[in-house]
Amino acid sequence: MSLLTERLPSSVEAAGEARAVDPDFRLMVELEAAAASAEGLVPEQLEALLRRFYRQEPPPGPEDAVEGMLWFYRCGREEQGGKGAATGPRAYDFGQDAEALYTSFLQAYRIDLSADAVHWWKFRRLMFGLPADTPFAQRLHYRTADTSGMGKEQRKHYGKMKRLYAIGAQSRRRETLAQRDARMQAYVERRFAEAERG
Repeated sequence: MSLLTERLPSSVEAAGEARAVDPDFRLMVELEAAAASAEGLVPEQLEALLRRFYRQEPPPGPEDAVEGMLWFYRCGREEQGGKGAATGPRAYDFGQDAEALYTSFLQAYRIDLSADAVHWWKFRRLMFGLPADTPFAQRLHYRTADTSGMGKEQRKHYGKMKRLYAIGAQSRRRETLAQRDARMQAYVERRFAEAERG
């Protein structure tokens, strides 16, 4: 999809029909933050997010509801599993980096994330397109920098900055998007089976 030629979606295909959704970035931030938390995404959170995500009733099949939300979360891209999937540590954490993100969006785009509604797909593209001099981009730079070719003093400085901006130890083991999707899908299948029995 090209942001230059097509409108950002405000619906997803689920259970064979287009269903209106809330496209604001806050729901997807909440989804990702919950999935990355120490407890993981608990069933009650997922159900609450689904109810808020779909503007009317969620699709009748929980699998369809979750798949529609995950498609939207992935910005319309296919599932990112298998070869080439990101498996390294995460470079950001919405909880820990909230202030840096807020400041960076205000600095670079004059977008007030506490007040402005921003479509999730737009938010993602802007987030990873922030200029290098913004607080969030600086954190990403230090967290992901390859120091192997640097001199001793520069490596020492980068090591200090990596420790300063390290994602907190309270965060759970980081999962790939495919692992998170599989965990959510397993939950949905379990709930669906319980609903059929009861």
